[in-house]
Amino acid sequence: MVIDDHAQDLRQRWRSCSIGPDPNDDMANQEHLRILAQGVEKWNQWREKNPDEKPDFCGADLSGADLSGANLWRANLRCTNLSGAVLDLADLCNADLRGANLTNASLVGAMLFNVKLKGSTLTGANLRSALRGRAKIINTVEELERVWGFGCSRSRKRSC
Repeated sequence: MVIDDHAQDLRQRWRSCSIGPDPNDDMANQEHLRILAQGVEKWNQWREKNPDEKPDFCGADLSGADLSGANLWRANLRCTNLSGAVLDLADLCNADLRGANLTNASLVGAMLFNVKLKGSTLTGANLRSALRGRAKIINTVEELERVWGFGCSRSRKRSC
């Protein structure tokens, strides 16, 4: 049964997720996944019509997906597999990416204001251009400093 397989896959991902599940999260919203699968243009149109809806992709496998320009503002992406995904120019403001796998993901020009990244895997992620683009990073983990290769003291977070 497809749903049983998905639930088992999700449970396995939670076990491997470095931060563990949020007791309030069950699994990704299947309607949101269905709409996103139709492409970024359809997704963004849906977001415009449903601005109060909080996208939930918790634990989903979005590896290799082209999400360039996607409106993922306030999205729940906890423990989501985004390895190799293209998130160029995506709006990830206020998104919850705790425990997400962003290995080799591209975030060129992505908006990352107030994003939660605790426990995320950022190995090989392209964040340099996002910093030079229009991204503002505050309230993120120190690992970003290491990935970007620059120092950003806590007192200067807002200016980085």
